[in-house]
Amino acid sequence: PSRFFGFTREKPDAEYAYVIATPEKALLDFIYFEIPFNQVLERDLYTEGYRFAHFEQLDVKVLKNYTQRYRSPKLSRALPLLLKLCAEDRHD
Repeated sequence: PSRFFGFTREKPDAEYAYVIATPEKALLDFIYFEIPFNQVLERDLYTEGYRFAHFEQLDVKVLKNYTQRYRSPKLSRALPLLLKLCAEDRHD
């Protein structure tokens, strides 16, 4: 499946434009390309190893939708932990 989604187009001036990943897409791309399958459930890897923060800013619906679009067993496996981290950050 095509993985070119989850970007916004920025055009700061008339000469050039670029695309930038949404926070949800950036997180899922990082997990997909950098974290081994057997480590995606290691909570400390996200919060202490890579020092990811501000999970409360992620759109949970977008995170779920993008995970489905990937059709990746690794991301499907990681999603429940990511949703839990989002919920916990919202309650702090």
